Amino acid sequence: MKDRVKGLIRIRAKDLAPNPNNWREHPIEQVAAFRKVLNDVGFADVLLVYESSEGKYTLIDGHMRAGLLQNEELPAVVLDVTEKEANDILVTLDPIAAMAKTNQEKLEELKAVVGIDITGVLSRLPTMIKDMEKQNASAPPIKQHQRWHVTCPACGEEFFPGDNNERD
Repeated sequence: MKDRVKGLIRIRAKDLAPNPNNWREHPIEQVAAFRKVLNDVGFADVLLVYESSEGKYTLIDGHMRAGLLQNEELPAVVLDVTEKEANDILVTLDPIAAMAKTNQEKLEELKAVVGIDITGVLSRLPTMIKDMEKQNASAPPIKQHQRWHVTCPACGEEFFPGDNNERD
């Protein structure tokens, strides 16, 4: 096994380069769930980055987190990989994680003892969106039946409320 981890750094999210090949989209429901955990627990994950040939740290994993927390210093694991290897990781990391099966019994046992309720996030989504608007003055106001989006200033991704993150 090759250990490709060079180290752990803390870096301001807006100083990271987005990966131009990032294929993941993050619907507003995911953003709301992430903000709920962030508010209840705090930041408890790392970004994956590599150093590009231009000397910039480039995201492999963590575009949503970096985009939402652009003014924060976040922990990032720096990998010793080429651009091609970074893209190999980018294209396989989430699909491999998604192959995991759910042991429903264990999940229910865990949910019974944890102090956070993510299942309620979707029912509170309208309130959470209003709270997000207050935190982000650049976001347009939400009106009934109005389509809107927020563009992440760090990575350029667009977040759309509603069905499956569809674009207009």
